[in-house]
Amino acid sequence: MNTAYVSGRVPPRYERLVVKQAQAANTSKSNLVARYLIEKSLETEFPGISLRGSVSCREAYLSGHSDAQLTGSAAGFRRRPCVASDDS
Repeated sequence: MNTAYVSGRVPPRYERLVVKQAQAANTSKSNLVARYLIEKSLETEFPGISLRGSVSCREAYLSGHSDAQLTGSAAGFRRRPCVASDDS
């Protein structure tokens, strides 16, 4: 998978929280932050779609109002088997 570099700074208390969550998910801090960034970007781009499940296995679902509909490229979300890997 091709990747791009993104950097950011957070207060120490949030860094400690990310370290704790990464250890619990048995993944790297960098991988966890990348997953969170991708998820939040998708949720912002496609209102009404949220992600749920464990850190290693997320699935998209419709959230919010009952009239939420998949439109445009959001319809491209596909369910795939959960695979716990550091490069997903």
